[in-house]
Amino acid sequence: MKTKLPLLILGLLFASLGFSQTFTDNGLTYEVTSTSPNEVQLTGGTPPTSNLVIPAAVSDGTDTFSVVSIANTAFENAGLTGVTFPNTLRDLGQITFRSNAITEVVIPEGITEIPQRCFSNNDLVSVSLPSTLERIGFRSFERNEINAIDIPQTVTNIDGFAFDRNRLSTITLPSNV
Repeated sequence: MKTKLPLLILGLLFASLGFSQTFTDNGLTYEVTSTSPNEVQLTGGTPPTSNLVIPAAVSDGTDTFSVVSIANTAFENAGLTGVTFPNTLRDLGQITFRSNAITEVVIPEGITEIPQRCFSNNDLVSVSLPSTLERIGFRSFERNEINAIDIPQTVTNIDGFAFDRNRLSTITLPSNV
């Protein structure tokens, strides 16, 4: 009995470490990241239209979860023309919306970083950044059609080539950058 109990505990530990609950709702795939509070990460899937509206909450059929993050490369080259974010969103992944045809984006309050290449190679002409933003990542908005951008005062770091190959004629920078 003494040798079976440690093996049972070890087996349960490995099983719990490898467990990951995922589910699909309206063509989009989510991974549970927390059950207290109930939170998920949007990992990809097939949006019902080319204008992706990310919901604030989704259900796995039993529980309701807040959508708080989007995984790396979740919608890279997905044929999107638009994206709308919920106010529950806290984190965007790297390369998340790269190589689409998105023309306008409003980043919600609560986002502190636009990671590398998140919106690169789109058709963006209009970008609205939140007052909570602190960092704009490497090549995050490269290869778009942005003419003007207002960088919030909270931004302390703009990585290299963040706005490379755009049509910027007006850029408002915070005094601390």
